[in-house]
Amino acid sequence: MTIKADGTATIQINDGAADGEHWSAQWTTVPTGIEVTLKTLTQKVGDGLGGELSAGMIWDAALQQDPDGTIMHFVRSDQKLSDPDAGFFWCSASGAAGYSNNCGA
Repeated sequence: MTIKADGTATIQINDGAADGEHWSAQWTTVPTGIEVTLKTLTQKVGDGLGGELSAGMIWDAALQQDPDGTIMHFVRSDQKLSDPDAGFFWCSASGAAGYSNNCGA
């Protein structure tokens, strides 16, 4: 996910190596972090994500301290950021600052 100062964002979410989606989005600050609204599916790779995402979906995100680094917890608006089993975690792609075991392989 890349967020820009003008309130826009781009998101790439993959399910394995062959399937994924790219979305344009808008974001705004909220007391708990940021709120991200999906706008337009800009690219589908392979089978995509099987319809799990749709335009208008709202996600909440916040930076959280994990025992092995700072990560962004990303949850649907009907989930809680305080639930460590909800949503998923964004980490640094390089494995540098922002890496966490919560981010998988």
